[in-house]
This record gives sequence, structure tokens and C-alpha cells, in this order.
Amino acid sequence: MQQRLRYLDAIRGIAALTVVLSHFIERTPLHQTWFFSNFNLGQFGVVLFFILSGMVIPYSLKSEYGGVRFFIVSRFFRLYPAYWFSVFIAVITSMLFFQIQPEIKVVLLNTTMLQSVFGIPDLFGVYWTLIIELLFYGLCVFIFIFGLLKNKTSNFIIAVSFLILAVAMSWLRWYLDRKIPVAVPLALSLMFFGSLWREATVKKDIYSRNLCIWWTICFALSLPAICFLAYSKSYGFGENPIAYLMTYACSVAFFIVMTSKWKLTFRPFIFLGTISYSMYLLHQFALELFSSEFNISGDFSFLKLSLYLLVVLPLSYLSYRFIEKPSLIFSIKIKDKLHFAQKTL
Repeated sequence: MQQRLRYLDAIRGIAALTVVLSHFIERTPLHQTWFFSNFNLGQFGVVLFFILSGMVIPYSLKSEYGGVRFFIVSRFFRLYPAYWFSVFIAVITSMLFFQIQPEIKVVLLNTTMLQSVFGIPDLFGVYWTLIIELLFYGLCVFIFIFGLLKNKTSNFIIAVSFLILAVAMSWLRWYLDRKIPVAVPLALSLMFFGSLWREATVKKDIYSRNLCIWWTICFALSLPAICFLAYSKSYGFGENPIAYLMTYACSVAFFIVMTSKWKLTFRPFIFLGTISYSMYLLHQFALELFSSEFNISGDFSFLKLSLYLLVVLPLSYLSYRFIEKPSLIFSIKIKDKLHFAQKTL
């Protein structure tokens, strides 16, 4: 990544760390405090991840670099090898800590990342965001084919349209009293905003900056309606409209500041950004392992939190070093072969 964009890796590291910390805190009395009752630290990180995807993914789709074929190869080897390893670890976690052997059908469908489409539960709870990532990739490819992926006006219209859809689905969720996935269009809107935000901040495009201002206004007007319509009724996931409102608003504001006014390049955060995908995928195993050895529900202890991180970070680094990085190198070799074959035709 270009030197000037290393701050995106730092934000990715912060996002991963907040998710990892959040799931630990949820099991301690600290979760019952006023702050954590009205602010979802894990959701904060997830929103950062969504906007980051918007800033990065569309720019990896280029006609001069193999277009759709290269993109699919790159994304497949970026996501799936480490994900498959985490599915294996999730099965081990289920059997070791919960004495539950997942059905073969559940395991096989989880390997696709599409399990939620078929009504199959995620083996690890964090998998729910990955189907949204895949949907975003598919939309990027579709728009790219029609030559509109780099069209700023089109991206703005799409981003606002998904906001409108999120409001409509929120109303339906409230009116029908059904758990309609409002987070999907809201996340996609954030992603397409991220694409515009890159144009505005990295390329200093004035038109994109103006579109981002308008999107932010639309987001600010839509978010209260989305949160209070969609999350005022409980469906067993700790729904709290104030928490969702505060979390989404603070996350977007934080991202804007950290990519325009204060571009953090703190090396430890950049390192966390490098291993962030494995952190996201594997920390639940570390949490269950740690919880089986230590009682964390009785009190909050920085010592226990530090020990938990000492399990998460080495495990994540090993996954990155021996799965993610070799997979990336392998994908480059495949793209080189595809490029050579294309030139010889």
C-alpha cells in the first residue's frame, strides 16, 4: 500500500482491536456500565471495516490489470483460505468448549460464506459481515461491467438509494415486527460512501467532496429513523436504538477525522491492520479458550484482558504468516499466469 495510505491499515487495526475487545468486555460486568450499554464497541469496529472496504475494493478492479478475472482471483485468495481455517477452528471450538458436534451440512455451508442465505447459523458469530462483503464485491463487479464503478454521481446515487432502502426496511421491521436485515443496505451505503470519500480525500476531488457532504447530511437525517424503527424492539441481540445511533454516528465521524485531519501511522496499529482479518476470524476461539481457564464474568481485570490479547495476537499472526501471506503470493502467481496467457492469445 502506498505510504500515504498506511493510515488505512492503522484504522483497520483499530477496527479489529475494538471487535476483539468488545467480545471480551461483553462477558464482564463492564458491559453493564452506562457507556457500554449505550455504545457498541464491536459495531464501531465493524462500521470502520465497511467504510474501509469502500475505500479499497473498487480501486482493485481495473481494466488494465485483468479486470474481473484478476479481481475474483485476488479476492478469493484474500478471503477464503484464512476463512476456511477459521471454520475448522470454529468446529473445534464447538466440540471442545460446548460439547456440540456441528452437522456436516452446517459446516459445509459455512465454508461458502453464504450460509445465512440458506438459513444456516454462523459457526462463529462474526461471520455475519462477510456475506455483506461478498454482496459488495458482486455489486462492484456488476457496476464495473457497465463502466460506472468510477462514476462519482452513480456511486452517490447508489449510496443514497441504500440509505433510503434502509429506512424503508426499518419501517417494515417495525410495522411487521419481523427481524428484517436493515444492517445490509446500511452497510452497503457506508461502503459506497467510502468509495466517494477516497476520491475526496486521496485524489482531492472537489465534486466528490461535495457529494460526501450531501451523503453525510442524508445519513444524519436517516440514521435516527433507522435506529429507532429497527432497533426499538428486542429480537434477542441486545437491540438498543440509542446504542446503534451513537455507535454508527461516532464511527463515521471517527473515520472522517482519521482520514482527513489526523492520519495516524502508529506502527503497532499498522501491524494490527496487517493481521486484522485473522484477528477478526479467530478471536472467538481465543475467547472461549481463555474463558474455560479463567473466570471473567465476576469482574473486569486488565491483567486478564492482557492475557487474552496474548492469545489472540500470536494466533492471528501465525494465521497471517502461514495462511494469509502464502495465499496472497499464490494469487499473484495465478494472476501472472493469466496475464501471460492473455498476452500470448
